[in-house]
Amino acid sequence: MRTSSSRRLSEILILGALVATLTAPLADMAFHLDPSPPIYENRTLATFPAATPGTPLARALVSGLPTWADDNFGFRRFLIRQNARLRMGLLGQSAHRSLILGRHGWLYFAGDETASLAQQVRRQRPLGFPYLQRWGDALVARQEWLQKRGAVYLLVVAPDKQSIHPEMLPGWLVPAATATGLDQLVWYGSIRPGLPFLDLRAALRPLSGAYPLFYALDSHWNEVGGLAAGIGTIEAASRLRPGIRPLTWDRVTVGWTDRTGGDLAWMTGVGDLLTERVPTVSYPELPGATETNLEPCEPCGEPANPLLPTMVYEQPGVPWRGVLFSDSFRVALVPALRPSFGRLVVVSPKQMPASHKTLAALVEKEHPHFVIEERVERWLRLPPELPPRR
Repeated sequence: MRTSSSRRLSEILILGALVATLTAPLADMAFHLDPSPPIYENRTLATFPAATPGTPLARALVSGLPTWADDNFGFRRFLIRQNARLRMGLLGQSAHRSLILGRHGWLYFAGDETASLAQQVRRQRPLGFPYLQRWGDALVARQEWLQKRGAVYLLVVAPDKQSIHPEMLPGWLVPAATATGLDQLVWYGSIRPGLPFLDLRAALRPLSGAYPLFYALDSHWNEVGGLAAGIGTIEAASRLRPGIRPLTWDRVTVGWTDRTGGDLAWMTGVGDLLTERVPTVSYPELPGATETNLEPCEPCGEPANPLLPTMVYEQPGVPWRGVLFSDSFRVALVPALRPSFGRLVVVSPKQMPASHKTLAALVEKEHPHFVIEERVERWLRLPPELPPRR
């Protein structure tokens, strides 16, 4: 009798567990029970399908419901986090297809079909001479256009993480001995002197033995990397127009702190659990300096133009005006550039390179002495836009 009762109790418990497992996702979708933090995915999750002009509700449900269910499955965040912890902790594997797990916990952005990390490291996509000519023509055209308006132009190339810290790549991803796209552009500059571009690897590599210059858990350079890049940029600018002075190392203080997360860490789903020791920079105080957030960017065209908020940095007593077009590498770069300018306007296009229309609008409004365009190495397949021909 006891055996029968015990068996019945076991069956009830198993059935209850099965029902709870099957209904838990539905309960979470209805009542949002999952306490896990949001997962950084760099995209917008699918919304529940609805009828639109030309698409009846039935068709919208058939086409959109599977995607919505995938993105909103109950306890999805919890499951992603546990999968990431198991794969990274037990198997030493990346938990996201866009990540490559390097040595000592370093993460690298795997790229996409247009800018694959493996292709870059193995030198599988050379630029080719016709493409280098396009680059040269575009740089010269932009340089000449700006010179007529009293401005110096400089394109600075922010190196990819693996170009400064290849020693942290996984053992299976060995850099080839052939030239990278940036190496090819440097070579082309040697046979076509006067091209207004700066390879920032020369400014960063001498320091890479003393400091990590990129975050282990992020795709960007850290504060020391940004400082070295900023000093190198102003030094190059001063050779084009003497008088502007870079910040010097004796005016800053380098320290260390613990940093949690990073854009690559959050992609794993467990970014809040990943911490690294990083160098920090304390900059000198700039008396009277101000910063203003302009949103939307007034001189950049229609409100719908693809621009993020524009920042304007000012300090009295410094004569130089500059315009900086930069991607997200600007975060650590701008503090190193600010002391050299009385007015620095920073614009971050969502799509690089910046259009000539945007450039022309800013030059007309700001009358800068310097126009600096920062481009990350993996996007060298996109030359600057040529000015329109009259």
